[in-house]
Amino acid sequence: MGKDSSIDTNDATAVLGADRERACALLGPALLAMAADGATRESERRKLGNLLTANPLFLRIGPDATQDCVARASAEIAAGGAERVLDRLTNQPPDLRETAIAMALFVAAADGTFCDQEHEVLASLAIRLDVSPERYNAIADVITVLYRA
Repeated sequence: MGKDSSIDTNDATAVLGADRERACALLGPALLAMAADGATRESERRKLGNLLTANPLFLRIGPDATQDCVARASAEIAAGGAERVLDRLTNQPPDLRETAIAMALFVAAADGTFCDQEHEVLASLAIRLDVSPERYNAIADVITVLYRA
C-alpha cells in the first residue's frame, strides 16, 4: 500500500511554516540596525536584499513570504514593537541568533562605516540575544573585513 500523501503535505506545510517564522525572526535585528541612525539608506536596503536572496532559509520560503516578513517586522518596529520582534528571535537556536547579528552588522556597514548609534544598538541587541561580546566582536571583525576596499 502507498504512503499517505496527506501526511507529506501536512509535514511540508508545517516545515514551511516553521521556516517562515524563523525567517521573520531573523530579520528583526537587521531592520532595527537600518533604523538605528535615523535613516534607512538605499545601500542598506540593497544589502539586505542581497543577503535575503543568498540565504537558504529565505530561498526556501520564497520571495512573497520574504516580502511579507519584511513588511510585518517593519510595521511592528514602526509601531514600537521592537521587543516583540526580538522576542521571536530569543526562542531560536544560538546559531540563528548569531546569523541575525551578522546580517544586522552587514546591513549596518553598507554605507561603509558603523556609526556610534548603530554600534550601540547592535551591541545591545547581541546582549539581548545572548550572543557574547567576544562572539559579537568576532562577527563584527569579519564584517569589517568584507567591506575593505
